[in-house]
Amino acid sequence: MYLERFSTALREKWKGSLFTVSEARQVDSRAKEYLHRLRRLGEVKGVYWGWYYIPEEQDVWDFLVSDKRLTFEKNLNVKKF
Repeated sequence: MYLERFSTALREKWKGSLFTVSEARQVDSRAKEYLHRLRRLGEVKGVYWGWYYIPEEQDVWDFLVSDKRLTFEKNLNVKKF
């Protein structure tokens, strides 16, 4: 019940974008614990230490290219080939 509410709130707020544990704490103060449980259920994927995303039917790298927060050329200084 509480995981469903938390998961729904995450999907409404951060679907299609990376989010951190500290941002998820805006939804619930026990976000770190809930994210761990959702990750074990496969509803949320851990990308890096403290970074998560809600999986869709696309590859992780395709997701990172289209992420709302990242622009590879500006933020990551990755050159085009």
